[in-house]
Amino acid sequence: MKKLFLVRHAEANENVFKGMSDFERMLTNTGIAQASHLGNFLNQNFVNVDLIITSDAERTFTTSKIIAEQIKYPLEDIISSHNMYKSSVRLYLEILHELSDVNECILLVGHNPEITYIAEFLTGAEINIMELASFVEIHFDTNWKEVSKNSGVFKQYKV
Repeated sequence: MKKLFLVRHAEANENVFKGMSDFERMLTNTGIAQASHLGNFLNQNFVNVDLIITSDAERTFTTSKIIAEQIKYPLEDIISSHNMYKSSVRLYLEILHELSDVNECILLVGHNPEITYIAEFLTGAEINIMELASFVEIHFDTNWKEVSKNSGVFKQYKV
């Protein structure tokens, strides 16, 4: 069985600094606490992640690093993907289809609305909108290359 954790990044600053792009937005102090809380929850529930893939935007990459620290995942093994910034369901599927089946549990950290869209696409669940620093857990009884619409079993949505 394959497990997928889809995570929305934690709270980030609005474009408060002149000239700062959306891509450069940093986590707020609240966002840092949210990411730490989420990582601690995953650690306490014995989630063993084989691979973390994240958008390379500042807020998602920082969220990923904080979670990785909490679950004892090596920071240098985090994979950042520009394709996950302003992405689509199709691009998320491409990422999943390229995964090696050696990886049983994947954690993807991304942005709304795409992170919500892929969760709903894979499960048929009505999530509406994933909150900041939340995750959806999905299980698949297939290999990564065969992941498709409604092929996943919705396990939980945690805010």
